[in-house]
Amino acid sequence: MNENPHKDLARHRMDKAFRNLSIARENFHLGFYDEAVTKCYYAVITTMRAFLALMHLDSQQHDGVIKLFHQHFIKEKMFPREFTKIITELKEIREDADYGDYVTIFEEDAQEEIEHAEQFLRTADAVLAKLLSKKT
Repeated sequence: MNENPHKDLARHRMDKAFRNLSIARENFHLGFYDEAVTKCYYAVITTMRAFLALMHLDSQQHDGVIKLFHQHFIKEKMFPREFTKIITELKEIREDADYGDYVTIFEEDAQEEIEHAEQFLRTADAVLAKLLSKKT
C-alpha cells in the first residue's frame, strides 16, 4: 500500500504537465499556434493541481484551481507574484484560441506563451523537489 498517495498524485500531475508542454512545442513547430497555447495552459493548470494535491485540495473548475493556487502558493511566496499575470494571460489567450470566432493566434503569441509555461514549470519543478524532499 502506498504511504503517501498525494505525493504520488503530485508527481503524476507534474509528469502530465511536462507532456502537455512537450505537445505544445510540437504543435508550435507544426504551425498549430491555437493548439500550442491551449496545451501551454493545460500544462500550467495541471502543475497547479499537482501542488494542490499535496495539500489535499482540488477544484472541478479552473477558476477554483487558480484561486486555490494563488491563495496557498503565490500569497505564501512559494511562487513569484508575477506568475499571477502569466496565469491570467495564458487563461485568456487559451479561451480566445478555443472559443473565439475569427481569432488568430500568431506565432509570436504562441512563442511567448510557451516561454511562460516553460518558466512556470521549471520553477514549479524546483519548488516541488524541495517540498517533496522535506516531506520524505
